[in-house]
Amino acid sequence: MCLRFPKPEKRDRGKRRKEVLDNRNEVKDEVRRLDGYKCANPNCMAKDRYNVLYQILSVHHIIKLSETVIDEPWNLITLCAFCHNYAENGVKAKGKRLTVRKFMLWILENKKNEPNYRHAEAEERLRRKIDR
Repeated sequence: MCLRFPKPEKRDRGKRRKEVLDNRNEVKDEVRRLDGYKCANPNCMAKDRYNVLYQILSVHHIIKLSETVIDEPWNLITLCAFCHNYAENGVKAKGKRLTVRKFMLWILENKKNEPNYRHAEAEERLRRKIDR
């Protein structure tokens, strides 16, 4: 054990984790509200075909949490279960594979004209990563 930085009490660590999780849930609720409690993909096909999957909404990190560690509304987007699966694994359409980053960039480009567009910074970072 280091004398300069004593290990925090277990109770303190649990309390801090709960505060972080509460804050994360508040941010996710705010993102769902900003996206109108619907899938942010304007071309989502689950609306018509898979009504149950469309109703299951999750909040997805545009830039992976492992790359940024940022839980801010500009880095989060609301997706249905169908589109969230595509966002996690990429899309294969017409013999071409659309990577995860390109799929997210495609969604953001289609949302750009909306009045509450908040993903400019995430879009810029994605473009830089794709151009590398």
